[in-house]
Amino acid sequence: MKTKSKIKFLLGGAALISLLLLLFYAAYTYDNKYTAHSDKITSLSDHWEYCAGHLYTPEDFHAGDLTISSELIYIGEFGGFSGTRDNSEPFGQATYHKILELKNISDPWAMILPEIFSASKIYVNDQCVAEYGDFSPYSMQTGNSLIFLPSGTAEITILTANQSHYYSGMIYPPLLGPLSEIQRLIAVQLLLYGLFCFFSLGISIASISLWRRRGRNLLHIHYGLLCLFFSIHISYPFVHWLRLGSGELSYIAEDSSYYAMVLCITLLTGQLTRMRKLQLFHKLAVGISGTMILSSVLFPYILFPVIPQMILVYGWLISLFKLYISLYLIAASLAGMIHNTRNIWLLYGNAMFGAGIFADLLTGGTYEPSVLPGWMNMHLLSW
Repeated sequence: MKTKSKIKFLLGGAALISLLLLLFYAAYTYDNKYTAHSDKITSLSDHWEYCAGHLYTPEDFHAGDLTISSELIYIGEFGGFSGTRDNSEPFGQATYHKILELKNISDPWAMILPEIFSASKIYVNDQCVAEYGDFSPYSMQTGNSLIFLPSGTAEITILTANQSHYYSGMIYPPLLGPLSEIQRLIAVQLLLYGLFCFFSLGISIASISLWRRRGRNLLHIHYGLLCLFFSIHISYPFVHWLRLGSGELSYIAEDSSYYAMVLCITLLTGQLTRMRKLQLFHKLAVGISGTMILSSVLFPYILFPVIPQMILVYGWLISLFKLYISLYLIAASLAGMIHNTRNIWLLYGNAMFGAGIFADLLTGGTYEPSVLPGWMNMHLLSW
């Protein structure tokens, strides 16, 4: 590459990286349940009483019949029961408790309660307003809920149990606001998810059709499959709101489609770079991605029921996977752009996706979007 071309490449790369950081900062600041501030919608992430290992009803709290002292946590502080203080067991049960004082407004108060892992009972004051799955005998069921709250004192008590999933209890913070604002938020969110889901599905069909008609170019089929798996993965809000297949199978489909999507973008990166020096790293990235697809099926159905502690190992595997894949996509794409400028824009996109995976790894437990589709890495594919 000539000197002028290198300078243009570096300037272009610096501009895109700056734009990427700006987009990440905007998403983290303004579409994050943990940091965003709004006069109309409030994130209920902080100051939850947490009772590990016990199921307490509202009557137990009123009577003071708690056999253990509760601790204050924020939702998302722990990815499961095993991550909580003084507890190493991934499966078990817990109770979450919070009291709100809500002023009188013209609209009813409403709360978006994301899925809880993996069986739950939700009480408002002394009334059970929603129930998913069973505690005994245990059965898994999850789904998003729209819960109505009264003006004045609103006591929220959530009983949870998990014996099957790698997440446990409340993972995602609820959102509180007037019903009209909550309905508007849900409508905007589902509209965005729907647009990205069906738009990517259309691109997938077109790309796979090109692959069949024009010489079976692997770029077309890999890009088509990438868009197909993306559309499957990003459809999860509809599954949770409609409570379609709310057991383990829906989460296996969600996880395996994500890893299949990463495999496709890894294959695309290898085809676009074609550098001998990167072949070993590319084969390793492909092998790891394929292994994660298999693990998303084998771990929940085979290993977790027999050896629950494997959930901790699985968490570390996911983190190591994200770290290696993100660094590979960034480094290989940048090297490919220097080596060959013909596919520079596609490689820029792959590098940005890798940066998104890295940002997702760094912000785990401190970022959850309110409206935008998915987490940091999903934002990039959506944009």
